Amino acid sequence: MIQRIQTVYLLLVILLFATMAFLPFAHFELGGELAAFSNFVFSFENAELFPSRPSVAWGGVFFTLVNIVYALRIIFDYNNRRRQARGCTFLLLFTVLLWATMATYSAVFMFKSGASLMPSYAVAMPFMALIFIALAKKAILSDERLVRSAERLR
Repeated sequence: MIQRIQTVYLLLVILLFATMAFLPFAHFELGGELAAFSNFVFSFENAELFPSRPSVAWGGVFFTLVNIVYALRIIFDYNNRRRQARGCTFLLLFTVLLWATMATYSAVFMFKSGASLMPSYAVAMPFMALIFIALAKKAILSDERLVRSAERLR
């Protein structure tokens, strides 16, 4: 059934990733000028201060979209709880890869331009998503145990 608590957890994960996609992940400061780094773009107040700048963080775009689509797939795969639980494991991996990708983009940009990094609160969103994914997996496995025990009683 789709009306289970893991659906709520996975919808919260989708909401977190969709929100994180448009919030600044970090800000860089160089010479009093700021550059904002979100999942999709680097935005600059003064582009001349940041000569080695990518325009789009394609790794962040890819992993954000993969996480959203995969979470939707897990929600609608309610007939096969084992595959749902395995999907949550992969979603955990994709979330860690998203965070690692964004951290790598930030570190490379920071070292190439010499700017100082000021992380935003959007950095915590993948960690919150990890918690919700783990809760969803726990609920899925709990449902599976409940169904197996009910089948034994029959």
